[in-house]
Amino acid sequence: MSEAIDRQSLEAKFGKVWSAEELEQEFVVTAFVGSTVVVRRRADAVVGTLEFTNRPHLFFNFQPNKGTE
Repeated sequence: MSEAIDRQSLEAKFGKVWSAEELEQEFVVTAFVGSTVVVRRRADAVVGTLEFTNRPHLFFNFQPNKGTE
């Protein structure tokens, strides 16, 4: 995302948003690919992707991979 954006704006558009610390509590990060991070949710082992911003680091728009739900 090229424009500066805040957590409230992301939450309004995408729902749940995680800080880097919150991300570590809820997910295991397996890879960074461009502006996407591949994760495994700790609670149920569902694999999916999140988008993220750089400043500040905020993660949003969790999309589970088909077949892992």
